[in-house]
Amino acid sequence: HETTMQSLYAPFHPARRARTRAFLEGAVKPLSYGAGGLLVVLLLHAQLDVRRISFITVGLVIIWHLLVPLVRRGYLRSLEIALAGPAAAQLFDEPFVLGSAERRLLIQALRLPDASLAMLAMEQLRNERSAEFRAALAAVMQRREPALRARAIRLLESMGDSAHVPDFRLAAQDPDPTVRAAAASALVRFVGNERPEELFPFMGDPSAEVRTAVLAGLIRDGGLEGATRAGTHLLHLQESTAVDDRREACAVLAHLGRTAYLSLGRLLRDPSARVRRAALRAAGGTADARLVPLMVDLLHDPACRAAAVTALGAVGAHAVQPVSRALRDRSLPRAVRLELPRMLSRIGSQESFDVLWELKEDPDSHIRLRVYAALGRLRKQLGMPPIPPDRLEPHVKREVFEACGNLIDWNAARERFETELLAEEMSFRMRRAERRIMRLLELTYDLREVSVILAALEVPRRRTDALDALETLLDPALRRLIIPLLERPSTPEALEMFSELSLCTFPPVEFMLLQAHHPNPYVSLVALDAMARAGERAAIPAARRALEHPEPLVREAGLCALAKLDPENVRSCALSLREDADPAIARLAKQLSDGRPPGQTPPEDIMYGTVERILLLKEAPLFSRLSGEDLAPLARLAEVVTCARGEVIYQRGDPSDHFYVVVRGMVALEGMGKELRRVGPSQTLGELAVLDRGPQSTSARALENTELLRIGAEEFFEVLREQPEIAESLIRILAGQIRDAHQRLAEQLSMPG
Repeated sequence: HETTMQSLYAPFHPARRARTRAFLEGAVKPLSYGAGGLLVVLLLHAQLDVRRISFITVGLVIIWHLLVPLVRRGYLRSLEIALAGPAAAQLFDEPFVLGSAERRLLIQALRLPDASLAMLAMEQLRNERSAEFRAALAAVMQRREPALRARAIRLLESMGDSAHVPDFRLAAQDPDPTVRAAAASALVRFVGNERPEELFPFMGDPSAEVRTAVLAGLIRDGGLEGATRAGTHLLHLQESTAVDDRREACAVLAHLGRTAYLSLGRLLRDPSARVRRAALRAAGGTADARLVPLMVDLLHDPACRAAAVTALGAVGAHAVQPVSRALRDRSLPRAVRLELPRMLSRIGSQESFDVLWELKEDPDSHIRLRVYAALGRLRKQLGMPPIPPDRLEPHVKREVFEACGNLIDWNAARERFETELLAEEMSFRMRRAERRIMRLLELTYDLREVSVILAALEVPRRRTDALDALETLLDPALRRLIIPLLERPSTPEALEMFSELSLCTFPPVEFMLLQAHHPNPYVSLVALDAMARAGERAAIPAARRALEHPEPLVREAGLCALAKLDPENVRSCALSLREDADPAIARLAKQLSDGRPPGQTPPEDIMYGTVERILLLKEAPLFSRLSGEDLAPLARLAEVVTCARGEVIYQRGDPSDHFYVVVRGMVALEGMGKELRRVGPSQTLGELAVLDRGPQSTSARALENTELLRIGAEEFFEVLREQPEIAESLIRILAGQIRDAHQRLAEQLSMPG
């Protein structure tokens, strides 16, 4: 039975399934037939006649027929269980031939109370066209789960069966907007050309999702009258002064394909960043190559760069060369250049690989890391042969020598210039060097094996075993380069060995000046801060040049360094930045040009630099495991607010627009007229309401004069979208806090009395 035979291979990983099937069917099955034939020969050799052999054969056949129904019922039950669990994705990761019993089982699953099982059954039956399945879908439209009702409507619509139009009309009155949108879309397809007036009322539906579905449907399938009416309404939305109207127009245009080109081109130039982002999402949906130049231009727009990267990835192959040119544009923000290699790897073409290969010599080591990782993913996707080790060796040598030089130079400079953030950055730099080397090795060696070793290298107790595995894997030339660096890189013996490699090393001050001009703005920040704290006046020219840097972080670092190293002349330097586009820098420049250096300002005008704010955030348990570089964007957004004793910070039920980190003082969280707990320095308040976007569940009141760092919810989520690493870290931290809270609650409940 073909279905049963396929199910036998389901537990195997997809990469091994073809080999397993070939082995079983090409070797095991013929050998089994041979063994059966040999058994018959042996029975004949035992001088059993045909009649006696037949008794044995008939007995075996009877036993087999008794077992088949049991095995089949067990198989069907296993299939039903798999549908509801994670095995389903593996079971159905390739075309699966369903027999009649399996189809009946899946159709029956549509009536089960488990919504996830019913949804998965619908997905597996999406190509089914039987009357039984249609009747089951009509029944699903009566279920209480909106997602199921909406999916059933879409499947019935895809079958092109107008018999269910009465059901769609009824569903169009559903209280759930998603269901109404699906029903309205289905009605447009079946009656839009003949009776478009029936759909016109939905253009005023309170839900934007419904309005979008109807407008797009009428323009496509509403005939002349429907398309004219809907097109006029769409033009009104595009030209409206209301931002939400223009965003709704973008949502409609996303469904219209290449016909939306001119309208989307105008909306991509809209003065509102919210509209431009919506237009980029729509442009990604249309995947029109003619819009690519506008998308590339929006990579320079801080409010739209993340959406522009996503949209370019959706366009696919037509975006590869424009993105290649953008990557070579040094005026493109570094944060965007870091995202583009990952986006190119998702396009998955030989052209993408060639573009990335040309970037392997980029001077920015972090960008090289992203490029190497993207090349490895593409090699796997495209099934490319490994790159010969001798071709890879020069690139590995460059990474090893750069890492060794950093180790030697930092070891010489740290005695004078070490700060908490700079030491963290240098340690993190070494870990990144390891990752770059391992990502390069993925281009030559088995990707899974290298990935396992890389993961083990980052776990201290597994590092020795990982190094042993790596030493076994590598060719001799690469082994001599890599293993000494990874074994004990900071010991005096290792540093002496690295010094013998004739590396180009620098005196401490020159090394620090190189860091001040690093392509990573965060490194420039911490390097200038370290030199200023050490009183190194050789940093003054670098600080002056930093004032003209395109990145606000570096301009701020230059101002703060000049305030400490050259206080006599900082006022004249600050004058040029009083009108800076970045409000934090403009405020600092006004403070310095007015003759009030940081640290000598009145409490009501207190100000911390980004470095100080990073350190304050790192003291909070919520952010303690994040690196300073990850926290820098949040630190720049944080505002310092002061509250007098007794002042209310927020009330219970207030919208969660901000959350806070206590710098000094004490805050009481209150509910139902009682004090629930106190929040002191380095602790956070209001963060859970921001994360789940609900109202504040308690009130917060200052018990004494209190100083807080306030971070806006919108700005916080914008940073999370641009830096998913922060979101991943926060998820781990919050999960740990929830686990600890559950454990404390369990301990309290288990206590007697």
